[in-house]
Amino acid sequence: MNPFIAPTIVGVGAALASWYWKSYPSFADASSVASFGGTVASISTTMLGFLLAALAVLASISHTHLLKVMREQGYYRDLLDTMLVDFLLFLLCAVLGISLLFGFPLTPYVACFAVGFHAAAFVSLMDVGRKLWFVLRNLK
Repeated sequence: MNPFIAPTIVGVGAALASWYWKSYPSFADASSVASFGGTVASISTTMLGFLLAALAVLASISHTHLLKVMREQGYYRDLLDTMLVDFLLFLLCAVLGISLLFGFPLTPYVACFAVGFHAAAFVSLMDVGRKLWFVLRNLK
């Protein structure tokens, strides 16, 4: 399955639901927005680090029979594509957090985009975790 489908559907749905129910983050002063942006950037960059560590684990077990079979059947490419999508989503979240940290205004539109990107990144992370669990579980 295409790694863009589920995160896109969930991200757009979360952004629209956040807009409809007015459940996006809003702050009265600029210091609260900067603090929120710093937290978002910190969490997103931490998740980027975990994804890179998972990629390093995959590289270290690349000589196994399981990964050779996964390459032949296309599952390895699917896992790498899913990790790339998740990496890009968390990178967008980190850039958004850093821009909020350095003074970009948190308008309702930006807040809804932030909710959507985070929901999409979370769904993609769950997919990466599921696929990595299958790989690590089947190593012998």
